[in-house]
Amino acid sequence: MTRPNVGIVGATGYLGTELLRHLLAHPNVHVTTLASASRAGTLAAPSFPQFLGRIPHTFVPMTPEALRGLDVVFLATPSGVARELAPALVAQGNRVIDLSGDHRL
Repeated sequence: MTRPNVGIVGATGYLGTELLRHLLAHPNVHVTTLASASRAGTLAAPSFPQFLGRIPHTFVPMTPEALRGLDVVFLATPSGVARELAPALVAQGNRVIDLSGDHRL
């Protein structure tokens, strides 16, 4: 079974960090992308000392282009961000799981 490539948008917030902790322990998921509005282009490891060197990523911008090609994108963002970003991600073929309040039923 191929592990899906997963990205987390808003990875440095409380919800994003907890999600990252769970996904790093999941045997069937490959976290490949961490997106941040304020830290794009910087190494992610210093933001997650609790993961002891398990984060080789560099933060990418929170744009559809930076998230293209991922199998699943988790949105762990403040209200309003997912409302803008989710439709563009879905349109380019990403599966999106919105953990914010923007798309709750």
